[in-house]
Amino acid sequence: MTADQINSAVAAFREQEMTKVHAKVNSTPFWRQNERLAAELQALDARTERYRASLGVPDDQPEVTQSIAQDQADEPPVPTVKPGAK
Repeated sequence: MTADQINSAVAAFREQEMTKVHAKVNSTPFWRQNERLAAELQALDARTERYRASLGVPDDQPEVTQSIAQDQADEPPVPTVKPGAK
């Protein structure tokens, strides 16, 4: 899948899930709807990220996780100093 196809699939997934979120929020008493909406949106964000990860890396984009790990390994360690030490 290309990056555009993945983004399109994720957008469709999110739109489908939002209808479920709205149904849950609308069935909640009005004085608790804001709390429920916030909780449901956080859960939706997590589900969306898991769905995006399940689609894999786009074919038209190189995998960058290895280069990021290499960049982090190349960084020198930061020395720490205890408070009051001379």
